[in-house]
Amino acid sequence: DWIIGYYGTMTVLVNNKIVKDTPKSFEDILNGDYMVAVGDVQAATQAQFAVLAAAIAYGGDESNIDPGLEYFRKLAEQGRLDLGEFTQARIEEVGIAFLWDYNALGYRDQFVENNPDADFSVFVPEEASIQSGYCTIINSYTQRPYAAALAREYILSDEGQINLAKGYAKPVRDVELPAEVKEKLIPDEQYANARMVEDQEAWDETAKTLGARWQEEVVAYAK
Repeated sequence: DWIIGYYGTMTVLVNNKIVKDTPKSFEDILNGDYMVAVGDVQAATQAQFAVLAAAIAYGGDESNIDPGLEYFRKLAEQGRLDLGEFTQARIEEVGIAFLWDYNALGYRDQFVENNPDADFSVFVPEEASIQSGYCTIINSYTQRPYAAALAREYILSDEGQINLAKGYAKPVRDVELPAEVKEKLIPDEQYANARMVEDQEAWDETAKTLGARWQEEVVAYAK
């Protein structure tokens, strides 16, 4: 038994100390001159969804990842695709990084907390982006089903959804967020062109070969 408790959207974290003209779109990024980090597409779901977001932005979808691979190949050919380990320290050093919104916003605030002179921002690409829900699951074999049901009830309550938003996650319910919570999130209007996975079966099949194709069609072209 599963129900989505919150969801994330693929966004871009920008180090404004490195990136002088803050981008707003995939196309802006392609025309930039800074390093771009996306993570390990062979192993990380977050990185795979970044490629899917780029594919959708350029006419692809869950069954056609080609435009996404072509996009990142162009960055690789420009010598701008960062292939270093996708750690918090590394992310802080590059121009931009593709991350789920709750991760990007969390890093943004951590970086500024650790260094008041830091300047980071987060945006949803204008062309399109992809979203993924995160489920609450009650195991059918649990010995404490009522405790699990109560936990789920809290997660889906107003208080639970607000608590998730404090961690930068997007609530699945339309709840009124406190001003101090809402001001830390990305404005709602930026999510206009973001969507959930529409064909999960097709995406599952695409993801099976995406890691190998990333190595052959993107990393092989890196300078």
